[in-house]
Amino acid sequence: MILSRRSALQAMCLAMAGLVAGCATPPSPPAPKGPEIPPIVYDTYPSHRGQTGLIGDSLYGLVDERVAGFRLLTGQQPLAWGRYICRRSGSNLSPDEFAAFRRNALRPILILQPGQGDMSGGEEEGRVAAQCLEDSLASLRAAGGADLLPHGGLSIFLDVERGTPVTSSYLGALTGKLQNDGILQGASTFGVYIHARDVSSLQPVIDTVIGNHGRIDSVWIAAYLKSPACVPTPYTEENNAPPAGLMNVATEMWQYAADCRATGSPYENFGFDLSDNRPPVRRADR
Repeated sequence: MILSRRSALQAMCLAMAGLVAGCATPPSPPAPKGPEIPPIVYDTYPSHRGQTGLIGDSLYGLVDERVAGFRLLTGQQPLAWGRYICRRSGSNLSPDEFAAFRRNALRPILILQPGQGDMSGGEEEGRVAAQCLEDSLASLRAAGGADLLPHGGLSIFLDVERGTPVTSSYLGALTGKLQNDGILQGASTFGVYIHARDVSSLQPVIDTVIGNHGRIDSVWIAAYLKSPACVPTPYTEENNAPPAGLMNVATEMWQYAADCRATGSPYENFGFDLSDNRPPVRRADR
């Protein structure tokens, strides 16, 4: 059968395309992938931004409704929950909360608040604060909280409210007694809760204690985002965040929202503060 002129032209074009394709340089093989680098993890807190966990704390006792409000507002399960210890005006962690901690698979962060006016004192005031923590801890363990407050697995923060002066002798005596008495054994950690505006004044105090072999593992920095602040991923607002690497410690936590509530839900009366563990920053002097 004789091909029409149009069909002949189509056949010629196809033949030329095949010839060109056969002479073309074959594509290069794909470059081998680099090794998978696992995320750096300090303690139990994941450090990659996409995997960062949230932490709650509250002035009042932990109950199931408070955790439910946290989950509803953030869409996440809290990693831990901060509660006061040695707070002179009350609202301290009590055995009544142990069941809620267990039901929600949470561990307590002990927020030590022995008295803001005493922190400008000397070694004796620091030892008194340490003794208060040790006595309260012993009572809580005896009341059935030994599994929640294990030897070698505590997380303790000294609460330094905004504008509170702190001496290195006070902080050094506090941490020294806790070390010598075995409170900071194993994987237990001790940190300092501070406001971002006090970083410049407290950094040399903390560095002095660390330089004298005092045990300070982390800082918990309060710097609140502008509204809306109670969001699950604060790194979308990094311009409002304090710069990382402010202190010569292994980890930094960031409290970025206070008195968060799941408004319009059955849990709106159960407020909490919201914090995030920050990605670690490598510094040459660490």
